[in-house]
Amino acid sequence: MKHNHTNAHINDGAFRDQNALRSIGDHRRQTMEAHEGPATVAEINSIVSDCLRQGFRILPDANIAIQPSLLSLWDTLAAGPRGCCILTGPIFHELRQWLDKPYRNQTLAAHIRSGLASKTWASLLGIDGFDEVDQAWAYYYTRLLWLRRFLALPRADDLAYDGLKYEPANVLSRIERNFGLRAMQIAKKGRDESIDGYPAPANDETHVILGFMLALTTGTPITFLTADYDVYETVFKLQYLLDTHYRSWLVALSIKRGGYVHAGTLKEQDGYWPFAGDIDVYKKQSGDFHEILPDDYASVPIQVIYRPPNKDYVYQFIVYIVRDLNKMLWTKAQSGGRSTMQHGDRNVHIDLGMIGPRSEGLIGVGIDKLTQLDRYNMSMANADENIVINSQERNSLWPMTEDRA
Repeated sequence: MKHNHTNAHINDGAFRDQNALRSIGDHRRQTMEAHEGPATVAEINSIVSDCLRQGFRILPDANIAIQPSLLSLWDTLAAGPRGCCILTGPIFHELRQWLDKPYRNQTLAAHIRSGLASKTWASLLGIDGFDEVDQAWAYYYTRLLWLRRFLALPRADDLAYDGLKYEPANVLSRIERNFGLRAMQIAKKGRDESIDGYPAPANDETHVILGFMLALTTGTPITFLTADYDVYETVFKLQYLLDTHYRSWLVALSIKRGGYVHAGTLKEQDGYWPFAGDIDVYKKQSGDFHEILPDDYASVPIQVIYRPPNKDYVYQFIVYIVRDLNKMLWTKAQSGGRSTMQHGDRNVHIDLGMIGPRSEGLIGVGIDKLTQLDRYNMSMANADENIVINSQERNSLWPMTEDRA
């Protein structure tokens, strides 16, 4: 079966945002700290122990259970406080066959089963534990993130994502040229793991979304513990999307109150145009919109500890997510996918880099072109699809010193 989810409009690398990346500072209210360096498993155990003492809940990936060198991490988790280890639905699904009939590491499997059954150190987390509003925005972001895995697959018309002839080798080089190395790596993995024209289920994306849901709805600090680069990358991309849409939500309120100067209209142009018609534009006051960020705010830390397979090395980053963005998420669920309901059926986009140089320094307000989703009456904005695929995140520094570990 051929898919038709990757849309032809995601096709013009000439308009990719080329602004230099820069690190996140305190003025952004969503601060990030990153660390990487050599680390033995014993040292990673010490890092995890410190997280537990600081009240973090640990969300391990399935690969932590199957790598012999990492088994001692489970002893650290089992010694932690009640509920310190959380298996999300997709991780439990991946582990379930092994937990029921372990072909190796039988003692560990029994230990995890016992922890889950007694609800002591281990527990399960699924989407059913959240209300329908939270499920709706979670579905939006899961589908948005999953879209990246379709990019290197042929469309339903047997053409590539950009409407050109589909050639497996050439399409990857075009994706890297147009959207960056990380975009190509995610797309390649989506193709390599595809079944009947579709990427594998969105397990990594759902796992990460569930962790963010827990943190944002309860204020619980969480740590993703993984040996999978994709989890690390997905956490980074999701925090960027949420932060961008939160600022769009704040800017929309400010525009309504006269906080930004109207700069006219941008007319619909030939080629890539993610809007249904012309858009109103407003002048930016700053590159990061610090002027509309609230002075009083509460944040929750979300951390990733990534240990590459069979390598005594660790990559960590921690981002402090502003909990006020729950208001934006409520709006996204209620509006069917927009970041605001202040401007009728028009959305607000603070980053128009995808439509070219004439948008520099401008905020856009207009009607999105949309991809209709099949649940919760949600639709994805074409502009959001562009920024999720593009691996050059404005004002957000990729925390690794390399694109790929």
